[in-house]
Amino acid sequence: MAHIAILGLGNWGTAVARMWLLDGHKVKGWTIEQEVYESITMDGINKKYLPDHSVEGLEATMRIDEALDGVEIVVLAIPSSVILDVVDDIIPHLRPGHVLIDLAKGLAPGKRLISEAINEKLDAANKHNTLAVVTGPTIAPEAAGGVITTALVASEDESVAKRLAETLTTQTFILHAASDPVGAELWGAFKNVIALTCGLVDGLKKTGSLGGDNLKAAIFMAGFKEG
Repeated sequence: MAHIAILGLGNWGTAVARMWLLDGHKVKGWTIEQEVYESITMDGINKKYLPDHSVEGLEATMRIDEALDGVEIVVLAIPSSVILDVVDDIIPHLRPGHVLIDLAKGLAPGKRLISEAINEKLDAANKHNTLAVVTGPTIAPEAAGGVITTALVASEDESVAKRLAETLTTQTFILHAASDPVGAELWGAFKNVIALTCGLVDGLKKTGSLGGDNLKAAIFMAGFKEG
């Protein structure tokens, strides 16, 4: 059983909390939203972001120091626009044994990858905590509902990535280890382009005869080759 802190209880943070709770892990969750805190604490559900799925057993808090106390894994389920501010807040509370996992998608200010920006913050504070990124085709309500979901967990320390994949994989949430977090983040962004293009093909099906599964497969293979 792992002891996990999830910082950010939006739909994806709440979804991973639910999956890991059901798998027997001890999970804390931090939020700045009073209504989310009260909903989880009083009713065992996040009515705002994931109302159809229970998170009974999730220990919610609005204090970062409480969230990080006694855990081994710190999961950053924070929007890319504010994640670096939260990293600044957690740095004083990090201890050497904490492993960080970044779930954020997008770019940090200055068009940097988020993992690069986080590592810069850690280095500047003389913190040597290992950082991993989790990326993949993950739709929160599906994952929370038990739909089989796969993702990549990548860290420059491959042994950490393998340990995280082994520890955090559940029956329906399957993590694959990798040692290239930068490549994982870039591919995570690139796959969205392919997905959008495949969606355009679905639109073509409704307006004429050009769109079809053959074209969608061709686009998928072209994207796979480019990646």
